[in-house]
Amino acid sequence: MGRGSPIPPMLWRKIVEQYQKGVSQRKIAKSLKLSSSTVHNIIQRFRESGTNSVRKGQGRKTILDARDLRALRRHCITYRNATVMEITTWAQEYFQKTLSVNTIHRAIRRCRLKLYRSKKKPYLNMIQKRRRFLWAKDHLKWTVAKWKTVLWSDESKFEVLFGKLGCHVIRTKEDKDNPSCYQRSVQKPASLMVWGCMSACGMGRLHIWKGTINAERYAQLLPCIFLQTTGLLGTAPNFARDFFYVDIGKTWLEAQRYCREKHTDLATVDNMAEMRTLIDQVNPYYFGDVWIGLKRGTETRWGWSYGYDTIQQYKYDGMIYSLPNKYNWKEAQEYCRWMYTDLVDIQNEGEQQAVLSYVSTDYMWIGLFSDDWKWSDEATSFFRYWAAGKPLSVFNISNCVVMQMNDNGKWDNSLCDRKLPFVCYKVTTPKKKQIVKIKVRSQGMGNLNDPSMKANILKKIEEMLTSKRMVNYTISWREKDGIVFHPESDKIQQKNMSDEL
Repeated sequence: MGRGSPIPPMLWRKIVEQYQKGVSQRKIAKSLKLSSSTVHNIIQRFRESGTNSVRKGQGRKTILDARDLRALRRHCITYRNATVMEITTWAQEYFQKTLSVNTIHRAIRRCRLKLYRSKKKPYLNMIQKRRRFLWAKDHLKWTVAKWKTVLWSDESKFEVLFGKLGCHVIRTKEDKDNPSCYQRSVQKPASLMVWGCMSACGMGRLHIWKGTINAERYAQLLPCIFLQTTGLLGTAPNFARDFFYVDIGKTWLEAQRYCREKHTDLATVDNMAEMRTLIDQVNPYYFGDVWIGLKRGTETRWGWSYGYDTIQQYKYDGMIYSLPNKYNWKEAQEYCRWMYTDLVDIQNEGEQQAVLSYVSTDYMWIGLFSDDWKWSDEATSFFRYWAAGKPLSVFNISNCVVMQMNDNGKWDNSLCDRKLPFVCYKVTTPKKKQIVKIKVRSQGMGNLNDPSMKANILKKIEEMLTSKRMVNYTISWREKDGIVFHPESDKIQQKNMSDEL
């Protein structure tokens, strides 16, 4: 007989008759080919009711009447995220009865309620849909170059412990879109929120937030994450590097000469985002070594692990984390780069005090280190991506750096006369065109459309832009029919004529 199938009345009476004759439950189940639990339940019901009838309603009376069920329903709707154990405890105190969890389960179902997985968030309402439509309409004609200047971000929430922290809600089928039945944002200590950013330069690091968070705290942290990722992705400088993989075996000096003739120089890397882009340019089926533009120099310098030297280039306000375990400097650097951004850098006394407030030990690692390596193009970047145990300083003869494709692109120092493929880079400066309207008061200066007068005005504008420390720009007049400036009286007259027409 299938699971959940009703017991025929004849079979029911047969079980009761054999039980009354003193046959054991096990023998009854074996002779009738039924499960022991089925036979036990039928006999138990016969003991309670005293009859072998299978009419509906037979058996013991329900412990909760209709009035109790109404009270239970009100409580469940008021406290939708309460567990069945919590509801059972309340019901025992409220009804002054001994109730089991199974009894409350059955009573909740009798109230036409059920335990559902709560939704993460509601659907969009009409106001939100309208805002998104207007945003899409405003950005309909954006070019690819303009979209490349945008830094995108997204976040996701993960439950570390599952099933016991308010992930369920008690509701009816009709309450599916009830706002009180939605799961709220990260408000449980066992939840993680992971932020991620990306731009045209590549993917940023993941930033993990543990514990409780509200809208106000979220608004405070998000700009910090943006600024960290902006520096990490190299979006602060006004230029970008395009990498070119050359599958020709050359020594380091020959590769340098080739890159300077064909492109700009051997590959220079400023941050982890550029490192990922560099790795992607190499032939995916090649697992050997590849030259990059790093070579041993003649003097030792100090710099920060994040990538810039001790002379500050750009700075951001970030969060400081204290690690629970002990690591050596290299392990700490890898851990910070994987979990956060990098080892901490300190630029002033205020930051020094902020870091000290997080320290509970006598010693701690910071991101400052020294080495004697320098880039082929004289860049000041201190970004390093050494493999474990590298670089080796054996008689200082391995003075050039290779990227090991069999070790996820990690770096190693090598002899410079090896013939290997290499990666060049070329600097590309994005150009942006902007049209600006200006208003000029002549004050008896004569004809403003005179070529010499236009040149003088243009020179004044250039001086003003230079005083604002603007560089790498070109300005020119946009002339229609050879005329740049139009008197406002002519414009008013033309407007009046168009209105009359």
